[in-house]
Amino acid sequence: MSPLFRGYSKSTGKLTYYYPDDPFDPKTSIPIDLDTKKHYDRWKGLSSLTPETGEVYDSFYNLATRRLILVTPEGIDYSMRLNEDINERKNLLYSKGILSNPYNFKDI
Repeated sequence: MSPLFRGYSKSTGKLTYYYPDDPFDPKTSIPIDLDTKKHYDRWKGLSSLTPETGEVYDSFYNLATRRLILVTPEGIDYSMRLNEDINERKNLLYSKGILSNPYNFKDI
């Protein structure tokens, strides 16, 4: 699973990676524990990670910082819906607090 943010934790003060299943503030779409008063990075996907800075290593190979998820065939139907239907993806991102819709815009 690729991280969405890297920054300093309010609770520990340590450099931390934040993933889609971490708690997000629904108003700001920023992780709740992220200290926004200090420098932080926001990534839009795997192509935003650069090997030269160690982000790829920390995200995928470093046992202390990587996050693995178990992929099983039981969730394939839901995964296919996420892949094929943009509204299903939006619903997931809204429910996790990653996206917010403060003005209640509706899709046409």
